[in-house]
Amino acid sequence: MWDHRLDLGLLVDELFANRISSFFAWDLLISATVFVVFLLMDGGRLPRGQRGLVIATTALIGLSFGLPLYLLFRERSTAVTVPGRAARYHPERERY
Repeated sequence: MWDHRLDLGLLVDELFANRISSFFAWDLLISATVFVVFLLMDGGRLPRGQRGLVIATTALIGLSFGLPLYLLFRERSTAVTVPGRAARYHPERERY
């Protein structure tokens, strides 16, 4: 079982093994960092628990999960009901 553990040192070595993989790693790290900074600056629109969930999913799963989750939370938090009109977001009313 010890042979199949997560070896972070080996992961980093393999991630930066050549120029192409280094470019990919830096691109992903910079993109995720910029997203988290943007989330913290724009995060007043979301409750603290949702911000924490988005940051955790970005760190543990990836930017491709954290960014759509943030957009979903933000869209749901900005859906405002105007008197006499329906709210902008009603997934149960959508017809396919």
